[in-house]
Amino acid sequence: MSNLVVDSHLPQAFIGMHDKTPEMRVIYVSSNTLRVLGFSPSQILGVQSYTFIDDSQSDEYRMMFGPMEETEVTVYYTNIKRQNAPPIHCRMVHFNCDGIGINACFVLGQPVARGPWCLARRALGLRAFVLLGGAGVMGPKVVFASASFGRIIGIDSWETQGQDFLSLLLLSEVAMAADFLQRVAQSTEILLGRLRFARNPGVSDVEVIAAGSEDGIILVCQLGRDNLSLEEIISSDAETSDVDNRWGGVSE
Repeated sequence: MSNLVVDSHLPQAFIGMHDKTPEMRVIYVSSNTLRVLGFSPSQILGVQSYTFIDDSQSDEYRMMFGPMEETEVTVYYTNIKRQNAPPIHCRMVHFNCDGIGINACFVLGQPVARGPWCLARRALGLRAFVLLGGAGVMGPKVVFASASFGRIIGIDSWETQGQDFLSLLLLSEVAMAADFLQRVAQSTEILLGRLRFARNPGVSDVEVIAAGSEDGIILVCQLGRDNLSLEEIISSDAETSDVDNRWGGVSE
């Protein structure tokens, strides 16, 4: 399993989730928003996500909601508000997953005056999210798993809820996975890893993006057989001239 810090040269990053209504209300966020934005998770949860987009780009963000609904992954750039500090410019990687919008947000630096670039991709394959929390015999338990998680590991998602997360993995992977989860819980970064789940029949090789939250761990999962890895998705940059041809819809 490769446990890598994603974009280690970008020391500030967080994960947020919002519902798919026009209000786009935040339903979950990693705890490091306090360090990155100056807002605690309790100040963000339940609030419309575009509330935190800088006023100069809020209208563009709302206009992107429709197109983002039609693609599995969207990479875009925008300025995000901070509490008692100037806005910051961020690269946002938006995933559509089981009726939820998931954003992995990476700080780039000072705010930029122009409108957001947009890079989109369809048909990326099976993706899911899992929330871990509490303490079981083997470590954190599954608090919630999206329906597609069950399809990835070969059992109904509802059967995983309340189970020790590590019990779902191959026995040979448990020690490494436990170390990975511990580092996620202790880190203020987004971490990238690979987990191998036992399924009947066979094995599911799954990539994960992971971040700690105030009450557990957020995992964004993707079945490893997809031809575009999560690491490639996160690192794709709409401003470069050699964007992978598997992407489309670059605009300014």
